[in-house]
Amino acid sequence: MKQNRVEIPFSGADVIDSIMWAKVGEMKKAGIEADYETEKINADVVKISDAELCALFANALDNAIEGTQRLSGGEVKKIFVRIRQTECALEITVRNPCEAEQTVAAAFMQSAKRAVGNHGYGMGNMKRICRENGGEFVPNVQNGEFEVFISLPFRNSQSEHVRNADAEHSRITAAAD
Repeated sequence: MKQNRVEIPFSGADVIDSIMWAKVGEMKKAGIEADYETEKINADVVKISDAELCALFANALDNAIEGTQRLSGGEVKKIFVRIRQTECALEITVRNPCEAEQTVAAAFMQSAKRAVGNHGYGMGNMKRICRENGGEFVPNVQNGEFEVFISLPFRNSQSEHVRNADAEHSRITAAAD
């Protein structure tokens, strides 16, 4: 018996792999091609909770699916996802085709309206979660494509070592005064 299975690269992070399995299945049902690059990663060292990582990644994919489904012309319906680990951060890129008049500001508004109605995380909340965890959330529209880049630092990244050293220096200096 032949199984109808979607092959997805294994990242080693349960939260990410589970979301990829579910969302690539949704894309397939919606007639959207999935293109992805996934590296083995260690999500345990990312400075964010599994719940927040799930909210960020799932919402980025939901937004991409929704944006791609809105296309009415003969555009290729394809979503690109890259998940990689650098020396100091987990990086997630989600890119999808968008309507020609799409802007980042309009995407924030659409996402906020959808979030209110569906209790989802709007792009504003995604940006806030990244910022509160020392990461980056960078949406961009270029050449008919909408892209979200998320960078989440590791717990022991160089920048955290510098912040911790600065805090320790301040504590020692204050104690010496």
